[in-house]
Amino acid sequence: MDHDKSNGKKKFAGFDEMIASAKRDNIRAVLIHHPAVLGDTYEELVMNLDKLATAQLLLHIVPPKERK
Repeated sequence: MDHDKSNGKKKFAGFDEMIASAKRDNIRAVLIHHPAVLGDTYEELVMNLDKLATAQLLLHIVPPKERK
């Protein structure tokens, strides 16, 4: 089980850093280009949404037609 948690930490290191950076810079919202950034499973999605809520950050997702 610890192996899975370790992989999860590595997998979302960039996401976690984005949250930390936003908080450090007093930014109120984050922008992601693809919803898949939030996770591959329902559990990952909920976990990452909870991280955003805990950090009191708003989430914006680029609409599909505007993605490159």
